[in-house]
Amino acid sequence: MNKLQTQFDVSSLMVSDNTIQFDVHGFFDIKYAGNKTLKDKTINLKLEISSLYEKFWIIMDLDFDFKSECSRCLETSYINKQNSLKLDFYKNQENDYEIDFSSEKIDLSPVISEVILNEMKIQYICKSSCKGLCSDCGKNQNLIDCKHPKKNIKESPFSSLSELDL
Repeated sequence: MNKLQTQFDVSSLMVSDNTIQFDVHGFFDIKYAGNKTLKDKTINLKLEISSLYEKFWIIMDLDFDFKSECSRCLETSYINKQNSLKLDFYKNQENDYEIDFSSEKIDLSPVISEVILNEMKIQYICKSSCKGLCSDCGKNQNLIDCKHPKKNIKESPFSSLSELDL
């Protein structure tokens, strides 16, 4: 599978007000906090770039999959996300993505990266009822119910304060 095209020729938008469209597919390698995009899963990008006077409009539809690891039980899940984004830029001004609109080609990899990273959570939980790993043996408690004897937990030194009448 080919890498996702992120550079687009916008030379036709420099000379006249116009709209161009792109439909590209490929992989885009991103790893973040236990999440990562997959090289065997295609990322689909539909892109419309318009120019009118001194302004560019970018409309992007992105469909992608990524692998995420549960923060509690460490099970891997595959997640599919679709995201749409509409941005506008002035041709002769700096922008947050450092896209140079004065050249014939623009690179949208910072925008694509941000869209994907915004969907990846730092702490992904596979389900709200996830029990996590056993603190004694390390087994996944969603699959196996451990029968370890309960430890004798020493009473808190502050428990006697609860008896005070304040």
